[in-house]
Amino acid sequence: RPVVLRAWHARVRRDTRHHVGRTPRREVMSIHGGNIIRFPLYRGSRPGKERAARVPMDSFQSFVARLVRSVVLSEVTKHLEFEVSNVSRFGFVPGQWLSFNSVMPDGENITRAYSIASPPSDDNRFALCLNRVQDGFMSNHLCGMKEGDAISCEGPFGNFILRPPMRDTLFIATGTGIAPFRSMLHWLLADASRHQNHELWLLYGNRTEQDIYYHDEAVRLAEAHANFHYLP
Repeated sequence: RPVVLRAWHARVRRDTRHHVGRTPRREVMSIHGGNIIRFPLYRGSRPGKERAARVPMDSFQSFVARLVRSVVLSEVTKHLEFEVSNVSRFGFVPGQWLSFNSVMPDGENITRAYSIASPPSDDNRFALCLNRVQDGFMSNHLCGMKEGDAISCEGPFGNFILRPPMRDTLFIATGTGIAPFRSMLHWLLADASRHQNHELWLLYGNRTEQDIYYHDEAVRLAEAHANFHYLP
C-alpha cells in the first residue's frame, strides 16, 4: 500500500508525534493547523503510547539568511530564495523547517517557523513559499523583504520527512502546503536511486487556478518522469 502524505500549510510549529504499535499498513502524515502529525494505520492491533523515534536535532544552527530572489506567485503569496551567510553549503533533509526571528516595532521578539520549499543542494541556498497573513507580522515582514535584506534563522528542525524503505507515495497538498513536498519531490526525482521507480502522485488542490503554485514546474517533472503523476 502507498504512503499517503498530506499538507495544508507551510507554516509549522511543533515536532512530529504518533502512537507506536505493530508495523502500520500505511502512514498518513499531515501539516494542519500549525501542527505536524504522523498517523500510523494498523491492522488488528491497538497502538501503544510510546513516542516515535526522531531525527537527531543536535545539528541545528543559528545563522543569518539574506534574500537573493523574490517571485510573486499570487496576490498574497511569494516564493522567496535565501542565501545563508558565511557557509558554502547549507544542509537539511527534505520536509524540514526553519525558525525565523525578528523584532516587532514595539520591541517584542517574534519567532515563526516555515517549511523549506527547495531540495537540498551543494550550495548555501534555500527557498520558502508563504502567504501574507492579515495582521501577521512575520509573514508580511518576509514578503516585504527586498533583495539583499537579511533575517536571523535557526534550524533545520522537524521529522516530517521521507523514511526508508521507499514505497509508492501519494502527496496531498493545498495552498502553501506544497512547500515540503516541492522539496521532497525535486530531491527524489533528481536521482533514480532515491525513488527506485516507485510510483509518486501529487494531488494538489486550491480554490482557484491562480493559487496552483509551481504548476508549470510540476507539469515538466511529470513529463520527464513516467513514475510521477501530477493531479492539480
